[in-house]
Amino acid sequence: MILAGSLLHVPQWVARAAAIYSSPMSNVIEAYRQPYQTTASPSFCSASLCSAALPAPPAGHRLVVRFISFGATCPNAAAARVSLLGTVPLGHAVSFSTMAAGGLAIAGQDVLMYFDPTDLPTIQFGVLGAGATLTGAQATVTGYIENCAAYPTGTCPVIQQQ
Repeated sequence: MILAGSLLHVPQWVARAAAIYSSPMSNVIEAYRQPYQTTASPSFCSASLCSAALPAPPAGHRLVVRFISFGATCPNAAAARVSLLGTVPLGHAVSFSTMAAGGLAIAGQDVLMYFDPTDLPTIQFGVLGAGATLTGAQATVTGYIENCAAYPTGTCPVIQQQ
């Protein structure tokens, strides 16, 4: 009976400890992060493919992308696709597509990608369908920039691959 009674108090103690000890750590982590949002329009286009370079994070920082939205003007297209590409390691990317209707395609998706200062993030837009052309596109990239120097080690944590 005493053992059962003492076990009933453990969850309350755990909840109090979590409130005391987890909150400051999450505040510390948040202090290292600065909200980030940029909008990119293509700087290079062919008939069905466009690309736009995004600014690399400054030295001592890491860009973490959490969401991409895009819109494309694409006459005769069945679908439009957007990709976020990185250069280091070579070929890391995330892509998604949506159906086009009336010459327009609009979509957004949660993503998780990391870019260090030597990594150059690039957005690519593409269209699918016979006679499809890409006449305009724009993407908004949202996430945060980590200040790596603010971590106790002076560097950003190692990225854990899932």
